[in-house]
Amino acid sequence: MKSTLLSLLLLLNGMLAGQVTEDWAIPGSIIGLQGKMVAVDLEDHVFTLSDIFNGDIYLSKRDQSGTLLWDVSYNNTTPSQWEVASWICIDPEGNAIVTGYTNTGFGSEWYPVQMVTMKFDGNTGTLLWRVTENTGSAHRGRTCITDADGNIYVGGDINAWMISHSEVGNMTLVKYDPNGNKLWQTSQDASGVAIPGPLQNLKFDQEGNLIITGSAAFGSQQHTAKFNTAGVCLWHVSYTGYGPSDIAITPLNEVVMMSSYSYLSTSIDIVLRKVSPIGTLIWEETYDFGSAEIGRNIGCDLEGNIIATGYGSQLSGLPYVDWITFKVDGNGNGIWQDRYNEHANNDEWPWSMVIDDSGNAYVTGSGGPWPGYFWTSLTQTVSVKYTPSGEREWTALHTTYSSVGKSICLASDQSLYVVGQGSGVTIHYNQVLPATCVTPSGLLTSAVTASTVRLDWTVVPGALAYEVWGKPAIATSWKRKVLPGTKSKFAVSGLNPNTDYDWKIRTICDTIGTDLVSDFSPIQLFTTLTMRLGPATGKIPSLSVSPNPSSDYLNIQWSAEYHGTVVVTLTNLLGQIAWTRITETNGFLTMTKPIENLPSGLYLLTVQTPDYMEVVRVAIE
Repeated sequence: MKSTLLSLLLLLNGMLAGQVTEDWAIPGSIIGLQGKMVAVDLEDHVFTLSDIFNGDIYLSKRDQSGTLLWDVSYNNTTPSQWEVASWICIDPEGNAIVTGYTNTGFGSEWYPVQMVTMKFDGNTGTLLWRVTENTGSAHRGRTCITDADGNIYVGGDINAWMISHSEVGNMTLVKYDPNGNKLWQTSQDASGVAIPGPLQNLKFDQEGNLIITGSAAFGSQQHTAKFNTAGVCLWHVSYTGYGPSDIAITPLNEVVMMSSYSYLSTSIDIVLRKVSPIGTLIWEETYDFGSAEIGRNIGCDLEGNIIATGYGSQLSGLPYVDWITFKVDGNGNGIWQDRYNEHANNDEWPWSMVIDDSGNAYVTGSGGPWPGYFWTSLTQTVSVKYTPSGEREWTALHTTYSSVGKSICLASDQSLYVVGQGSGVTIHYNQVLPATCVTPSGLLTSAVTASTVRLDWTVVPGALAYEVWGKPAIATSWKRKVLPGTKSKFAVSGLNPNTDYDWKIRTICDTIGTDLVSDFSPIQLFTTLTMRLGPATGKIPSLSVSPNPSSDYLNIQWSAEYHGTVVVTLTNLLGQIAWTRITETNGFLTMTKPIENLPSGLYLLTVQTPDYMEVVRVAIE
């Protein structure tokens, strides 16, 4: 068959790299604020949680332009206690849930008193309710999450106190309904054993169960437990490890835990462990980046790869630390690693990480390069985007209000919010993302005949061109045709009758040399008709071939109310002609054709006149 799908006309390559710009940076309204966390609602409004040492909790809400919608503060009015902000989460109705605790004490030591959880109206900032927990021992609120019904789960500590600024306590988990009524509280596993802490993180697994993790501050154990939403402990495991710990949930509902080796071991390295949904250890791996390292954050992408941050001693020079980001696959095998050390005269600390649906990781923290002031050890707020392959796509630096990025979150338009510790500053970053190209939709195959077809699709706004790819279904190679971006249909002719064909299409959105193309559409299948009748009336043509299958000859018989020239052709299913004959007929045709030299396989025998064609499949053995 002579193809009507021509070779590709455009050669495109390259990709536009993403960049970032600081849209705005606005400090909190009170001098001395320390930023703690940011969160976004469904409308991409940003909530910034801050506090002030020996003071109150502050909460603000801004729109994406930075306009202040409201801000509030809370003081428990007890002169001997002050508020500490820990975490903020947004419920399904857009209300803000804040948890933290109150402290008391003087000098260099202070002591937690009670867990504090508050709910603020998302539209007005009005305090809807405030509950505290301190029954039997000092409580400390650490983190919170909400479910689809608006129930609130707060993770924290009991028996909470400080030793030389190190936090001590056992983990606790509290559930409140949307009105602040306590539904249950638990601090023990299924055996009635208290779970050591303090708590470091709380997350839902893929089934809506609750996973908590923490590390004993002066011990060498990391503890992780799973509870259902009724407060029943499903399992509790502990492993050697200390330091900040974190958890990530894989798409297969496995739990990956991060901690560091005990200070009793000869080296301090980051350790990851994966356990099954029932808590059984799947694997354990240690990661040594050439120095002493401590883990900080961990997360999973949609493919089950694990991205982690931590910090480790500089490999040379003064005794500072660098931040380390690395990625491993679902089996713990290393994919890439990056050591961020852009300030030789100070530490580089990662504090918070978020991963988008494309597998990009965004990390904020503190570090370099040196911002250029008189004090050469000064740092600035640093936020870095890592691509799935581990490249630093961009680095955003801010030093006006803060030198530490404490929390980062992603808006639906892929812009980012960061809160700096200093001044409780909120920073909004806009990403200049690589342009996207949309795959054509509305695909339709119509007007199918024995030799022609029409392909239709919906025009893609901004399309420069389309690539239409087609082939016989049994073929392995495709033929391509490039059409203008204004086209929405393509008429194809010269096809073989009674044959299955595949086609697919993609969009080209850029000029020559940048290679911005969409994904291919799903493959479309159609089958050409067996014959096409012309305007003649009367007896329907009849074509027979025998024997079929055959290995040495074919007897061909054909009859029709037609007098004139006919073309008899034998082709394989790829459209390659084995032989052809043009002859005259007075309505009857009989011929014998040797085939002993032809390769075995399926063939198409076609008898064609100007008005119609008829096809029979032939098997040659």
